[in-house]
Amino acid sequence: MYPPGPPFPPPPKKKRTGLWVALGVVGVLLLIVIAGGVAKVLVSSAQGGGISDVSDVEAGECIVVTAKPDTLDAKEVSCGDTDFHYVVAEKSITQGLCGANYSRYWVAGQDGALCLAPVYQEGRCYYLPSATGGTALAEIREIECDAPVSGGTNIRVDTKASGEPECPGSDGSYFAEKPRPVGYCFSAIE
Repeated sequence: MYPPGPPFPPPPKKKRTGLWVALGVVGVLLLIVIAGGVAKVLVSSAQGGGISDVSDVEAGECIVVTAKPDTLDAKEVSCGDTDFHYVVAEKSITQGLCGANYSRYWVAGQDGALCLAPVYQEGRCYYLPSATGGTALAEIREIECDAPVSGGTNIRVDTKASGEPECPGSDGSYFAEKPRPVGYCFSAIE
């Protein structure tokens, strides 16, 4: 008889190179996505939450517009805000397609525009500048009803309706069909 031979060597370890490469690629992609999100938040914070492109907001979202020395600046706000703001009625592929009842906001050097409807509150008063270009979007503001401002029109919002308003005896009305129908009856104050 022969003496027993040496024990069989253990089976070779399976190489997991493919698994490690796949996990490495997924990890790198995940880091890129996270870094991109952080960069977007930092840029947005640096701009004060500003809108740098018409694709930054959608129809139905709300913005405020302020004037800077040579341009207008817009930033998103809650639509539940009771301070004066605009609601984005729709996006237009060009600046001229918003319609007569809507104001336009666009970013210089870019195509497209935001078509805006003002959001007023019933019982409050507002100043409307006489000019329609330049910084007029930023000049519309709430005022004290007993302290009208010169250089434009001062109105008091008598009623707000979720549809086309009926305004007998009022000095004027405003109706915006988009994004949701809303109408206002107002009186001029002096």
